[in-house]
Amino acid sequence: MPQAMRQFNVFLQTDLGVALIAEQQTVLNRYLPSLAGNNLLQLSVQQGRQLVPDVSVGQYLQLGFASLHSTVPKDTIMADYQHLPLAKDCIDTIILHHVLDFSTDPQQLLRESDRTLQDGGHLAIVGFNPLSSWSLYRRYRRRLKPALPEHRPIRSARLAEWLSVLNYQVLHQSCFFHRPTINHRGSLEAMRFFEPVGRICRLPFGQLYFILAKKRVVPVNPLHSSWLERVSSIRGAGVKQGQPQSYSGN
Repeated sequence: MPQAMRQFNVFLQTDLGVALIAEQQTVLNRYLPSLAGNNLLQLSVQQGRQLVPDVSVGQYLQLGFASLHSTVPKDTIMADYQHLPLAKDCIDTIILHHVLDFSTDPQQLLRESDRTLQDGGHLAIVGFNPLSSWSLYRRYRRRLKPALPEHRPIRSARLAEWLSVLNYQVLHQSCFFHRPTINHRGSLEAMRFFEPVGRICRLPFGQLYFILAKKRVVPVNPLHSSWLERVSSIRGAGVKQGQPQSYSGN
């Protein structure tokens, strides 16, 4: 993962990489500033850069990958993304920026994020869409420099299923960056009109996807259905016999 992240950061300096990051920041800034909370945690393959500069939170934590600490002094803390050095239920919002694409165990990374996120907190995920032309571009790019590192994009539908298992409600799910994967600034700017068309038509073939999910609040003392049925049956029997409606709890 560290080597892949280094290679990907080199790719982000190209015309296509710059355009991808700019579009991602546009989407994140559209949704995240409205979320309430005190602590925001950012896990990103692009080290040392705040993705949502306009968000109003008490602490904006940029978690850098541990083995890259010598090259990313701007990050807040360093750690292994698979084992976050954070307490349980201490973060309000988490951004996972392409880290699931490059993780050797994306489900473990999701579980760690879930552990640190408070009930009612939000999870914002950005990744590559494997149903787009990105897969073809990735294979073509292997023969060029800078080459793209190996990564395994996850379908947004599968990711939504994983989030459902973890008891999350998906608030928003969409694909974006509908322009072709052309590494030329002028061509990318000329094709910017594809973005509003793809967003309005909700086309599923954008190069990137964005998911915003909310962690459901679990009741501290849930009322079991069998207990409620017992109470209802006892009260119903009391009404039929003309007796006072009471329940001793025994």
